[in-house]
Amino acid sequence: MSLPRNKIIITFGKNSKLHSSKSQLISEIFGSSNLMLNKYHEDTIDNIIKNVKWKTKYYEVTIDLFIDQYDDLLEWIDEYTSDSMIDLRNVVAGIIVIDDRPMPQQDLMIYKRLNDCVSTTNSFLIFANTSDYVVNDSIDELYQTLMEYELTSVEVVSLNSCLVLSDQRGEETNEFGETVGIKRIRELIDVHNWDSSCNIQRPETGTSFDGLLAAPLPEDPGKDVDLENIIQKLKQAKLHYQTISDKSDADAYAEELSQELARYL
Repeated sequence: MSLPRNKIIITFGKNSKLHSSKSQLISEIFGSSNLMLNKYHEDTIDNIIKNVKWKTKYYEVTIDLFIDQYDDLLEWIDEYTSDSMIDLRNVVAGIIVIDDRPMPQQDLMIYKRLNDCVSTTNSFLIFANTSDYVVNDSIDELYQTLMEYELTSVEVVSLNSCLVLSDQRGEETNEFGETVGIKRIRELIDVHNWDSSCNIQRPETGTSFDGLLAAPLPEDPGKDVDLENIIQKLKQAKLHYQTISDKSDADAYAEELSQELARYL
């Protein structure tokens, strides 16, 4: 019987401003002030935190966190992608890299190698840039470059270290209504397509919209529609769709969703 693919690696670069604040950042991401990296934590052994509950409205999964660090990111990638690490790669659901890169557009080779880490597996990879000089505009430009080179397995998030270290959340959405920062990292984990080996717990739900789209939208399709509201509801609908294990139910839900959206196009 294969081991569940439920491990998340969080690895910190030596240049990251959050290197000395690992516990605080991990607690922010995984939603618990009890996740402290010290020898007194009963589920922490050699920087491994076991049996962490990740829960959304539509599912709950138990994960293990592997906390790592590196001096050179390319060397870390070489080690992770080596033949000796195949057993580890087979149980990794995702990787979160925390590093400080003031000029992310110049790191194309880094992103190519990061893409290699997960391009052949059902794993996510989030590169969280802690540089205070990186703004969302530069992240958008970087995404365009990654798309051009088909490096679509890498998600880049700007993580302002000053806000995290001062216990300030900062803006959780940008001017387009898109989530940013820690909230964006949590969202990417939420929508991950977890492997069936993870023993996902799902609440009893029907295949109807359950208010995801129909209720919040205006009764008259001719009226102006809040696009930001639609985007947020679509994200929720995607989460709900991924929790439907029966294919016929999933297809029915998708069809109902498309018909509802067609009213407002």
